[in-house]
Amino acid sequence: MIAADAGVVYWRLLRRYHQMQLRHIIDELHYIANGHFDHRIPFTLKGDTQRVVTSVNALVDSVISSMEDERRIEKSKDELITNVSHDLRTPLTSIIGYLA
Repeated sequence: MIAADAGVVYWRLLRRYHQMQLRHIIDELHYIANGHFDHRIPFTLKGDTQRVVTSVNALVDSVISSMEDERRIEKSKDELITNVSHDLRTPLTSIIGYLA
């Protein structure tokens, strides 16, 4: 009877521990969702929960990479617009100066 009680207590403690781990992962996900996109889940676990943590961290890395690419593309676009604007304005200024 004592062995069965010990087994039940162990099972309940293990279940509580897994619930605590999931609650902690959910808290970390909420923190990331609130705009802290460069935050990674800093702990390692065993089993399927570690696969979830690894996937979330890979997703965070992907988001950071996408944001950096977007910034780089935006900067390139701004430089192109500036150069085209300058290239168009220079001949027009010369023509206007010649006609005036």
